[in-house]
Amino acid sequence: MTDDAALQMGRKAIEDARKRVGDDREAVLKELLKRAQADPELAKAFEVSGMAIVIALKESAASTKH
Repeated sequence: MTDDAALQMGRKAIEDARKRVGDDREAVLKELLKRAQADPELAKAFEVSGMAIVIALKESAASTKH
């Protein structure tokens, strides 16, 4: 799974969760956890997209050091 595909899948899952439970952050997180536990592909997307974000943040921090 590519970083882009993972980010798209994660974004859609978040949008779907917000439609189901509203804007309560904790309720959205619980819904996402429930869905990720039931869907291994979604769980992998969260893993991949999370790593992509961490790598991007590290690269950004490294490029701003003088």
